[in-house]
Amino acid sequence: MLGYHVRGTNDLLARTRGDVPFGNVGTRYTGLGLLLNPAVNAGVQRVYADEGGILYLDDFYRPRGNLPAPLLTLHTTMDPDVPFVHEAALAKIVAAAKRSPWLAQQSVQRYGHCNVSPAEVVLTFSRLVTWAEQKVKPASGDVTLDFAAAFPVPTAQSTLSSTTSELTATIEAIVSTTGLSLP
Repeated sequence: MLGYHVRGTNDLLARTRGDVPFGNVGTRYTGLGLLLNPAVNAGVQRVYADEGGILYLDDFYRPRGNLPAPLLTLHTTMDPDVPFVHEAALAKIVAAAKRSPWLAQQSVQRYGHCNVSPAEVVLTFSRLVTWAEQKVKPASGDVTLDFAAAFPVPTAQSTLSSTTSELTATIEAIVSTTGLSLP
């Protein structure tokens, strides 16, 4: 967790040219049992957020919800890094922008950050391609259940073959719509 914090903080500070986008002035820290701890609060260094850093976060990281094209999210429900509650927050922001028809949210009932299988990614991506090309919006919900229904007798070979054929179809769709050549 500390390594993630250090790398993320250093990257953010590089992007803001050193303007700190966060502060703790006015924050009172608690000890065990949620009691304010005067000794801890007396010894904590207080840092003010720089306006440039706050503006950078507002410009580049605050979701506005004004989706110009279909957005299909895929999120693990027990993500320790990006809590699943962020999906509801995004839906609320998109709804406030009156762009809910452009948002579908799918999930995988699993612990871990982005802990999704390649087959689940391919299935979700193919749904996004279908939505973009054929205007068929996928339902929001649990991809794990959909995947189990689509492949009721999971064997390594049948899952691999169907995943390979779905991936081939998706690559063909990307090549035909974008003109890009993929390896």
